Amino acid sequence: IATTIIIALAFPNNNVPHNYHISAFSAIPAQPPPPSSTSPKKDSTIWKDASFLAKLSDPPPPSILHQIQKNPYKGGFEPANPNITPYHPRITYGSLPSDLIGTLAINCAGRIRIGARQYNHWFDGDGYVSVLGLDGKTNTATFTARYVPTKDYLAQEELMKSLKEEENGDAVKNPPLASNRAWTLGGKNGHWYENIFKLPANPSNTATLWLPPSSSSDPAAATDNPPRLFALCEGGPPFELHPTTLEPITSSNDKPTFPTNTLFGILPTSFFSAHFSLDHQTGEVYNHGYCVRPTPLLSPAINLMKYTSDGTLVQQCTTDLPYHTFIHDAAISNNCFAYFVSPYYVPDEAEMSYMLGFSAMGDNFKWSDDKGAYIHVHSRQDLKCKWKIKLPNVVSLYHLVDAYDEEIITEEGGSGGDTTTLSLKIRVVEHFVKDGETTGSTRLKLESQFANHYNLQDERVMAKLREYSFLLYEDGTSIMEHVQDVAPNEAALCEYPCTNLSYKPNTRRRFCWTNATSKQCTDWIDGVQKVDMECSVQSTKVKTFGEGTYAGPPVFVPCKEGGGEERSSSQSKEEEDNGYILSIVYKSETHTSDVVIMDAETLKTLCILELKDHVPYQFHGDFISGYVPEYN
Repeated sequence: IATTIIIALAFPNNNVPHNYHISAFSAIPAQPPPPSSTSPKKDSTIWKDASFLAKLSDPPPPSILHQIQKNPYKGGFEPANPNITPYHPRITYGSLPSDLIGTLAINCAGRIRIGARQYNHWFDGDGYVSVLGLDGKTNTATFTARYVPTKDYLAQEELMKSLKEEENGDAVKNPPLASNRAWTLGGKNGHWYENIFKLPANPSNTATLWLPPSSSSDPAAATDNPPRLFALCEGGPPFELHPTTLEPITSSNDKPTFPTNTLFGILPTSFFSAHFSLDHQTGEVYNHGYCVRPTPLLSPAINLMKYTSDGTLVQQCTTDLPYHTFIHDAAISNNCFAYFVSPYYVPDEAEMSYMLGFSAMGDNFKWSDDKGAYIHVHSRQDLKCKWKIKLPNVVSLYHLVDAYDEEIITEEGGSGGDTTTLSLKIRVVEHFVKDGETTGSTRLKLESQFANHYNLQDERVMAKLREYSFLLYEDGTSIMEHVQDVAPNEAALCEYPCTNLSYKPNTRRRFCWTNATSKQCTDWIDGVQKVDMECSVQSTKVKTFGEGTYAGPPVFVPCKEGGGEERSSSQSKEEEDNGYILSIVYKSETHTSDVVIMDAETLKTLCILELKDHVPYQFHGDFISGYVPEYN
């Protein structure tokens, strides 16, 4: 097996001190064997190795260890290493594209258990941000990661420390929780008196967001004024991290970044979603958040917000929702801001139950076809809701691919003047409903799978690409033109779609890249696929990375102007798929991860970076071009 020859750094166990400069050693590109030739075998025995288990920061208890031994992919949910210091990942295949210069920050639930105590939902896990700097000019990369140091995470760590001292240095097997989460009650036993009047903690675990340096629009600003990095989650405001140390950053003035509605200027009354929308022409950031308000005095509502490129709030608008639910994702088009409202909701009468600590908020979610599903379409100009469209059938989804609208001008006779109709098309990844099941039963099954990844025995719920098309009239009425599958013969079941949003922003996307399954029945998402959403002719097969490996969400990075020489493409460099796809791949045999860099057009592997630890299965990341962290 051909490997990359590198100069070894004399820092064992990743112990590179922060005050020590990491030199930029270049690597000699390896000869390209098939990347899957070093893939792990499925009959891995690493989880039966006592010496390996002893090295883990939080070894799995016997019941969970048994599940991982039976299904090694479940090791990807295990707690992340909390003690990573910056290092150079080893290049094991190919080399970095010369024009790939920038930094990926990606977020995940770094741990969904502490000892034998499990959080009751994947979304309750503690946030864990990984930062990968790539410098194609020197063919080097840097990597670091840490848990997001929220006050609740720090409180849990302090609690674990004191409990360990009480046990004379032994770890507590089933520890109490220092705070409650959306689906998990806090305390030792989750009693009501341990949770009364406590709002769920914000784990900051879902996504990341880069902003330009605070005093410069140049992302390659000096190291003393780097770009700004935020960890996002539906459950609270963005959490700012220093991009190199990942230490928390507090606002230095009276104007917080990404403010939302507040009560008396103190208590936030609306959340900030993990799914922001970026206008690549203006740099403006759009987002939305569920409004915290008492019922039945006030109806359920959502708040829409528009910010400048530095996070300054310039506009917001609150709109009623038909019931209490959370809106995970949204999309912007030329004129519109749109999102789906699915009848996975919390009844009004349940509010008292979780406020008094008798139940976690997430325990009260129900599904009701009778509530109906909707699409809300707002004007980007004033953020007001102009169309509330009730769908003919209920729908369940988490993620949108994109939205596109175009104006249709109709000439009217007499003095009425011309009328403008919007043709709006929204593409989504909609939860796939099998024969004999319903949309509601599929959603409840998915949520139960998220509640206990370790003990799951059922086949995973996945999603498929769908398109919704509407005609929107000036008087607020609308007509649904069609609902149809996207690339039905080529697109695999999938999740976590991404597109090249910077390419000709006012035109419709042709391609998307998905975290896809190589076959309909699979343990976990194991591949990446490029989907031609218009013609299907340039879709690829699902690319996998060897037996026992599981791919993370794809991140698209466009080629820089004049770059892309390493790509074996005959297409123009102005094409939409002229770029790179980054994915973090979990290797279940070694319990480590690789970063795989691919040609976005063909999904040909260009480079593989070997990480020293595993990165738990991720949610969403953000890439900033031109900035590479320096560790001194």
